[in-house]
Amino acid sequence: YELVSNSWCYVFCTLLIAVLVMFGIDLVWRIILGAFMEGNPFSISGQILLSLSGIVSIPIYSIMITIAYMHLRIEKEGMNAESLAKDLGVQGESTNGSPDGDAAWQPLILDDLGKA
Repeated sequence: YELVSNSWCYVFCTLLIAVLVMFGIDLVWRIILGAFMEGNPFSISGQILLSLSGIVSIPIYSIMITIAYMHLRIEKEGMNAESLAKDLGVQGESTNGSPDGDAAWQPLILDDLGKA
């Protein structure tokens, strides 16, 4: 409750958009299959084909919900990579973004590849 306080409109609109996207994907899939399905759409094979839209829409819905949650955590709690690692129980923080903790490590800039 504390995470969504003063953000009810954002949460509601995000969920509404996510549901509308799922509904839209399902509707388009059913229209396309309905035009090409010569057999009975109420048969077992027809129902399997019609339910395949969930393979696309359910992951999109889950991603949208996760992004909304992360956005709320960042906005309310000032969450960053360190606090996320602490919440997940990851041990050993790296310095300077280095994968092995080397402070002298610098990220590779792709623009510099042609000049070397």
